Amino acid sequence: MNHQPYREWIELGVADELSAHERQELDGHLKACAECRSVQVEIQSLHTAVTRKARVEVTDDLLQEARQQFRAALRQERSKVALWQQITDVVDVVFAPPMKLAAGGAFMLAVGFLGGYLMFSQSAPNGNGSALSQQMSDETELSRGESQVTNVRFADADPSDGSIEFSFDAVTPVQVKGSPNDPGVQSVLVKALVGAENPGVRLRAVSAMTSPMVSIQANKQDKQVKNALINAMKFDENPAVRKEALKALGKLPFDDDIKQGLIDVLTNDKNQAMRIEAINSLSAAKGELKSSDDTLLNILRQKIESDNNGYVRLRARAVLQEVQQ
Repeated sequence: MNHQPYREWIELGVADELSAHERQELDGHLKACAECRSVQVEIQSLHTAVTRKARVEVTDDLLQEARQQFRAALRQERSKVALWQQITDVVDVVFAPPMKLAAGGAFMLAVGFLGGYLMFSQSAPNGNGSALSQQMSDETELSRGESQVTNVRFADADPSDGSIEFSFDAVTPVQVKGSPNDPGVQSVLVKALVGAENPGVRLRAVSAMTSPMVSIQANKQDKQVKNALINAMKFDENPAVRKEALKALGKLPFDDDIKQGLIDVLTNDKNQAMRIEAINSLSAAKGELKSSDDTLLNILRQKIESDNNGYVRLRARAVLQEVQQ
């Protein structure tokens, strides 16, 4: 089960931002899911600690200063990195393991503080003004709600000395429009197919990667696309994604990698529709199959004898006869 939508609702629920329908659906899920109940307790505890006026009061000015500081770090880094590198870096952060995500956020925050110090340490005004408010413009991706802030960690939550200290992770959406033949676009699509949690996203990635407009060539980039499709065909947990990846491979030049992937599906996939698609694909490529390929011939004989689907048994027999002729 994908718990991510409920995790987001838990955070919104703590802030009293859910509709009545969403609240009802979330309550139903929490009754059956101990894991999400535990997450709710943790988020509620954090929310209580942050909003408890006896310890700290998070004001609009303080949030605006934090937003400005993060915007400066992003602006400084983006001035040094090419557009497609920015895109692939963002995708890497979205789909990376939690430790990598935390480390990346900490690094970006450190860059922001260092840049602020170097740029404004000589010109900081007297009084209680913060370098955060001097360093950034008022219009930020965070203030416009375009970035998602997660994993807020307080190093000093006591405002009695005039300041507090905390860190957080943030992910900013990037919108791209370009040709599906562009290596940068293909790189993002490959990562979406490999790492996206939503099966609908993975399906659309497969479709875009193998659309009629895509020109498949024998280069490194297209090999990455082919390998991503083979892995999705063999290992994706969603049968619709596996089937779409298998069909997409039929649009690519048939080779040993694709043949071995089809054999693996025919041998190991418990979904009958997948095995049917695999034997049909092997039949369509019969001109590329060799009678000297003992591994393939043995698999076909096994399917003739033991597959629990009658169509697969018949097609395996037909392919075996055609290959042996």
